[in-house]
Amino acid sequence: MIGKKIRWYHIVNKSTDKTVIVAIDHGIFAGPMKGLEKPERTLEEIVEGGADAILVTPGIYQKYIDIIAQGGLGVILRIDESGTIYNPSRAEREQYITCSVSHAVKLGADGVVVMGFIGSRNEPRSLSIVSKVAEEAREYGLVFLAEMYPIEPGATNPHDPNVVKVATRFAAEVGADFIKTFYTGDPQSFREVVESTPIPIVILGGPKRESVEAVLRDVEGAIEAGAIGVAFGRNIWQYKQPAKMVKALAKIVHEGVSVEEALKILG
Repeated sequence: MIGKKIRWYHIVNKSTDKTVIVAIDHGIFAGPMKGLEKPERTLEEIVEGGADAILVTPGIYQKYIDIIAQGGLGVILRIDESGTIYNPSRAEREQYITCSVSHAVKLGADGVVVMGFIGSRNEPRSLSIVSKVAEEAREYGLVFLAEMYPIEPGATNPHDPNVVKVATRFAAEVGADFIKTFYTGDPQSFREVVESTPIPIVILGGPKRESVEAVLRDVEGAIEAGAIGVAFGRNIWQYKQPAKMVKALAKIVHEGVSVEEALKILG
């Protein structure tokens, strides 16, 4: 579909076929957490750093459309949620849709994203949402990013290559365009995931980590293994200089520079 191909290259750099996506959708479940107190400032840092796209909620997207459009960012809308940090049921991942695919089209988004909770007690409902959104996104020509998230009690180790393989393969089988998921910890095991998954993968960042070098090494390893990029949140906008972190990540993802060279950008 022509429309989907155009939207794909709003998200993915057409020169490298790779992408640096910054996720700023955390406010919908965690409120104004550190780094997202003022979304406009965070977005300005993302644009300054040279990100390819953002993963954002509909409300924040509409509020700050000028910054997003002028910055040339591709837009992937988060259209699901599973409760706030104060909802005990969040642990059970009782997922629901917050925005329809058709509304995402009206807003001018390039893509949509929902979670797929592998191993959750509510796994069947979660995966039915992934499947339904895949179908609707295909109908409307939107890019569909499936965030495949292994979780207890069924998946006790979300970095286990065998678990990640099942998670990513499900998304591919139901028609996702690409996948956001956990890095398995080393290039060898992650290459197995990439090679068994017939659609592209970006790695998620998870909670803010103390070691910046460890974050960059994971990115280097994932790209070496065949990932097309990253979809990071807290490890970007909770860093002291978010724009520089985006630049460092982009150097690894798009130019293949070493971790040592990327660290120089961070000073």
